[in-house]
Amino acid sequence: MSSKEGPSIIYKLEGKEISIDNAPANLVGNVLLNMQNLVSSLGSYHEKKGYIDKRKAKISESIYTLSVSFSRGSLALSFESPYEQQIIDETDQSLQGKTFESIYNILSELTTDERDNTNAFNIKLSNIVDDPRTIRRVFNYVNELIPTSKEYNAAVNVKGLKIANTKPISLNNPILKRRIDAELSREILESESERVGVIVRVKCDVPNPSYVIKQTDGNLARIYMEDDMKSKIIDYMINKTPVKIRGFGTKKQLFEFYEVDKIDEIKNIEISSVKGMNIPNPILADVSYDYEGDEDFWMLSNKELGINSVGKTLEKAKHMFEEELMSDYEVYKDIPDDKLTEEAKILKNHLLAIF
Repeated sequence: MSSKEGPSIIYKLEGKEISIDNAPANLVGNVLLNMQNLVSSLGSYHEKKGYIDKRKAKISESIYTLSVSFSRGSLALSFESPYEQQIIDETDQSLQGKTFESIYNILSELTTDERDNTNAFNIKLSNIVDDPRTIRRVFNYVNELIPTSKEYNAAVNVKGLKIANTKPISLNNPILKRRIDAELSREILESESERVGVIVRVKCDVPNPSYVIKQTDGNLARIYMEDDMKSKIIDYMINKTPVKIRGFGTKKQLFEFYEVDKIDEIKNIEISSVKGMNIPNPILADVSYDYEGDEDFWMLSNKELGINSVGKTLEKAKHMFEEELMSDYEVYKDIPDDKLTEEAKILKNHLLAIF
């Protein structure tokens, strides 16, 4: 441990409307949230060397102090470290100092000459932080800290670090904004994908909790489990709820997704073709999943049509649904109404409306 005055990082927002008596609550709240997330994500990264352990993140937050000050036309948000610092390496650099230095260096790279190609830019970033998940989070937090109105100007600066000639980095810099937009768009194109299926197993291992989804084709995928998603994930597993998970991959091969963007329940799917033939009026089929003993299966149903199909995979259940739909249509289409019961006439009309 070391006892000396610690480093700090300051986010300053300037605008005519800002004062202690008149501060836009949404704006101030957004700044507080995203600066805290920015500091916490990089602090956690440096603690775990690329792996984020949420329980450790809470420890990280306890070694920062936060102060907010107002003056006419400006808001200053400062993260500081106490005099008693936690040293993390042989260079006698504190965890806080390493975190603030990383933020400053990333922002510096984001404002450098745009003539650097993407590969050169990414190499420079990886020399600062080599975890793609952390970098993507940083980009998102910085993006939220960029003023959306020309009425405001924002800048970030550091103090107490071993960086020569530090000066405020403007977040209004158009180069920074273009780079952030380009990197976030590229990340989405390259790494965002989705998995559809049912959660069949949860593992609460530390430091890498995860869950396994059995996809509609029968293949398994392992996904990193965020702490705040644990109860929902377990609930989905217990209720055998079909879900669609959208997330981002990682260069680390431990998980299919290392960060989940969204989870949606799947209640039904659209049947828009039968045997390769498009139907004018697509219909919805309810989706469910179940198992008996070692056998598991997908089910599709439509109450109005009286169709219930089962398959080892969702695709097979869908094929069986289409087969039954076409078979019913072929049977009922040419039967005169006076030969049908009232219920059968209703079914015939439904079938004729679809085709």
